[in-house]
Amino acid sequence: MGNNEIVSSLRSTNWQGSIPIVVNLAQTSLSSPSMPPPLHKLVSRQTYLHVGLTDVIHRLSKFAVATPSDCTWFEDEDTGAALRWHLFAGVLFDLKRKDSGSSSSSGNNTKLLPWKIRLHFTSYPINQILQLDKGVDTVKHFYFNSLKQAMFLEHGTAKVSNSSLTKHANMQLWDAILRCKYDLYQEINRDLQAKNPSTDESSSSQGDTNSGFLHHIPVRLLVDGKPPIQRLCRTFNRVNGKSEEDSKEDESQEKPITLGNLLLDWLPHLFQNHLPDDSLTSTTDSSSGGSSENYKNSRSCCCLVQGIVPPLSCTILELWQYLCHPDHFLYIVVLSTS
Repeated sequence: MGNNEIVSSLRSTNWQGSIPIVVNLAQTSLSSPSMPPPLHKLVSRQTYLHVGLTDVIHRLSKFAVATPSDCTWFEDEDTGAALRWHLFAGVLFDLKRKDSGSSSSSGNNTKLLPWKIRLHFTSYPINQILQLDKGVDTVKHFYFNSLKQAMFLEHGTAKVSNSSLTKHANMQLWDAILRCKYDLYQEINRDLQAKNPSTDESSSSQGDTNSGFLHHIPVRLLVDGKPPIQRLCRTFNRVNGKSEEDSKEDESQEKPITLGNLLLDWLPHLFQNHLPDDSLTSTTDSSSGGSSENYKNSRSCCCLVQGIVPPLSCTILELWQYLCHPDHFLYIVVLSTS
């Protein structure tokens, strides 16, 4: 199996991840004589709550105060926190571990399942979450804006998104998210997502070294539920003070940026005194110090990607290739455990 097939297989597996959710109608939104029973739904990690729970909203609306669709919002039952509609369901669930006291490096989330959330049709918390002006249409608009931003980082230009995101492509991408169908998504995405020149077989065989290749990796880092940190992220570190152009000429001297590198660079106040030195080096040897076990024993923080606790020695490129969300961003959730 070639590298492209491996990447596609892992992405497809990642898309199968789901979260069991129980939705109750908020007492303050009730208009009927009795409270409806809770509704259970298996929601994809790759979708948004307002998308994955559209049918639940419709069913519970029959028991609720009549309000416009832009007034609906979700609340975590355990914490009472309003859930941000513009974050993917999987990211929201990973962030939940902080408030629930389950932020451990073991990756065990069984205590949190099923995820209990409350649906509101009134008293929209405009001071806590973004306004949902036009319901699901607003979610859709936000998704494509995020995708275009990621593509600009990947390709270094807006030309690719302007030419590739046609009306047909937009319709199929959104339909794939609505239906949680990876194959449908990948039919369009294969022409959108930038490639890694060192592993892309088809392009390297044609001698093409520039077109469609990755400039920067789209990364969003969320620390304890705060607004995401977003900075430029290269695939390789410059070595011995060399310029980027010189490094390209001497690729053997390039060192891929690992998860440990990124955490140390972006969050030095949390990680500079805790990361083991060997976690900063990419390695395929599972017995090396950059393992998740070393991570667990040396840190006061838990790092999650798609609900997984990855070794700090994993390269950001690998994590992005396999575990990025449908908007091409790699979402890294950091939760303090102290």
